[in-house]
Amino acid sequence: MPLTDRDQYAETRKSIKQQLQNLGVTQELHGMLLDLKRSGQQNITADDIISILEAKGTLSQLVKQIGPPEQSVQSLLHEETTAPKKQPLGKHRRLLHIKIVEGRAFTEYVTRKAASGERLVLHGELFGQRFESEAVTASAEPKFTGEAFIEIPDSESSSAGFTDHGMKEALRLLSLRQPMHLAVTQTLSLDDSQGSVSTSSRGPGLSLNERRAVVALGAAEWRTVLIRGGAGRSRMVTISVQLSAGPADVVSGLPPAPAGMIVLQLSLSPSLDVRLDEPLLSSQQRSEIARDAESMSTFLARARAWWSEYVSLRADFRTRLVKVIARCEDGCQYPACTYLSPLQLGRYFPTPRHAARFVSLMRRREDEEEGGTASVLTMMGGGAGGSTGGLMESSTGCWSLLHSTLVAGSATKEEAALLLCSLLLGFGLDAWVVVGRVQGGAPHMWVMTRGALSMPCFWEPNTGIRYTTNDASAWPYLSVGSVFNHQQLCANCQQDGHDIALTSFLFEDSAQWRTLEVLRAEVPGPCLVPVELKPPVSNQRRDVEDQLEAVLMHHLERHRSTLLHSEPHTRDEGPASSVENGMTWDPSLAHLLMPALHAYEHEAIYGEVAPGNEEFQQGIRRAVPMGWLFKGFPLHQRHSDVNLAAKAMIKEPQVLEILKTRHTGTSFALRAHVVAYPEGLVSIWFMLAVKYPEMR
Repeated sequence: MPLTDRDQYAETRKSIKQQLQNLGVTQELHGMLLDLKRSGQQNITADDIISILEAKGTLSQLVKQIGPPEQSVQSLLHEETTAPKKQPLGKHRRLLHIKIVEGRAFTEYVTRKAASGERLVLHGELFGQRFESEAVTASAEPKFTGEAFIEIPDSESSSAGFTDHGMKEALRLLSLRQPMHLAVTQTLSLDDSQGSVSTSSRGPGLSLNERRAVVALGAAEWRTVLIRGGAGRSRMVTISVQLSAGPADVVSGLPPAPAGMIVLQLSLSPSLDVRLDEPLLSSQQRSEIARDAESMSTFLARARAWWSEYVSLRADFRTRLVKVIARCEDGCQYPACTYLSPLQLGRYFPTPRHAARFVSLMRRREDEEEGGTASVLTMMGGGAGGSTGGLMESSTGCWSLLHSTLVAGSATKEEAALLLCSLLLGFGLDAWVVVGRVQGGAPHMWVMTRGALSMPCFWEPNTGIRYTTNDASAWPYLSVGSVFNHQQLCANCQQDGHDIALTSFLFEDSAQWRTLEVLRAEVPGPCLVPVELKPPVSNQRRDVEDQLEAVLMHHLERHRSTLLHSEPHTRDEGPASSVENGMTWDPSLAHLLMPALHAYEHEAIYGEVAPGNEEFQQGIRRAVPMGWLFKGFPLHQRHSDVNLAAKAMIKEPQVLEILKTRHTGTSFALRAHVVAYPEGLVSIWFMLAVKYPEMR
């Protein structure tokens, strides 16, 4: 007889009680209560008991003893996770407990009604660790909920344990300046955004079928918990965080517009034995701001002197694109070099070329206002005679932080170049962001790595394509104005700077490049830390492929019927009744298309012909009888919206030619191949093929 919920509850309580008795916890609790009673303490709460057990290390020992057994390698290989596997934490650690309470006053939804299916998600990041809320219906008062535990980095003095919970530890935590970054994303199904919702086309691929945009940003001062949550208190501290508009709405020279508010509750575990005075935190914040202002002022003075020296070499150097500073999503300006840092984001990118492929799959968030790529910030000459330099920038555009870029799944061309360069630096390459112009004269940013003898290799962030000196004639680039990495900026002094093919990239030659050193420790900049990546949604891949093929077949059959009934039938094409029979699908032929689809992704990553092409050709030849013809056409897209895929297919002349085939015995094949990448990015390849008898 099956157990009821009440029976299962009773059995669970009995097991827990027995386990606590076996571990000696019950006896310890009884002894603790007797001691407290003898001391005369009254109104003892459960929180008080937990705090005492926590301080004595009983809870840590309990968790260690009843923890789950280690998993075998085989089980790990088959386990699907929603978050990256973390290394086991040390015995002594301090956690920041974050509870999401609610959202308030989201101004966008005060003036407009949320679209059908429009949802909001709150994302957070601190010390490289991420958390997010469940998706909620978009509204002016979004009901965000969720909890997270963030491990606070240890110092050498605290790594031995938390025997000292006093002032020394509190001051150490106070010195950890990094703010908690918050971003709210707006999520909308691609089907909804196209106005052609088809419930039959939804299913397991829905999470890959969404358009995300950052609509609100903010930074939470988590150190408030040191002021209000110390002295052994177990209750959580409530803070309200003001959010500003997303990066697309940042306007140069103006403070970001308010977008909403997030209410959080924070607490430390284990809690501190002391509580800092509020003026101490205020003093620490003022000191940090003053330090930033002083170091930025020193940098600008040095940069102006460097610029004055550079433009004195030649008058037309004033018009060259030289990146010096850039506006961040928080509205502040920082040296361009500070937006770069060697990034090592785990095992998802086994090679630099996989990293380039990942960046190329991000959607491009082009600025709607005038500026776009022209948001390059240039050091320009000042008044008459150009005696000193001045900092000039376009009226729009800003650079987002890594966390904002990842949660949006999109980037501007500049942000894509920054991310790719940081990833290549993480692989130990001599990587630089290049600021220059493409063929036709438009400003552009791309990435370069230097090899032996400073020979350049260019990486295009938008496509992931690499350009080496062996194919200089195929370079899409025209000229180079400057380059920068995480340590220095180099301005091009060569007279032939208008021709990239004649440019030397020996940055160490002061006659060809003017260098401005930018030491990250000496200048303010955005917080750059490696973050955890969300794993690929590989558990959905097979279902997505099956669904895409089934729905796409239906779309193609319907479109083919329309095409053939609108065109006259010819005698050479066989009996007209074959049109009425619809499309005959050949699963065996579809199976033979898979090697080609895998090869396309291989070529997109490595830029070379994939192995196995010979076997693919042999298989097709054996499947197509003598006197028959074979035609195939591939299509690539970055999302799983089948309606958009169908629209894209029927616009291709080669696809229309295949669909119009109506010889007797004609059979068609369709295969989809989904390649899942971190952060919900996908590369999807389709191939439509046909085999039919040649009519003579």
